[in-house]
Amino acid sequence: AREFIEEHLAGSWDPNISYGGFQKTILPVVKEKSAKESPVATLHPFALHKTMVRSTTFQTAELVGSLQHLFAADLTLKSSGIPERAVMEGLIIRLCSGERK
Repeated sequence: AREFIEEHLAGSWDPNISYGGFQKTILPVVKEKSAKESPVATLHPFALHKTMVRSTTFQTAELVGSLQHLFAADLTLKSSGIPERAVMEGLIIRLCSGERK
């Protein structure tokens, strides 16, 4: 959703848009410009509205950093003997603190 906003709605996206306004102005653009199988195109319109509104609260770098932390935790869970609880606690602390990878 964040990528779609940056590529197709730059300058015209208002994160405070009502659902009705979203349906009239943004949803037609999403349907026109997204691939039929993309996650953006397959979401229910209300879920897409909520996802797009919430996605603007994060910077792309933050999202990428969070994905890197998730990948590292997944790798640790699968390849080490560290207890799952310790790995998950560490992941939660890193995500909540905003620690960058």
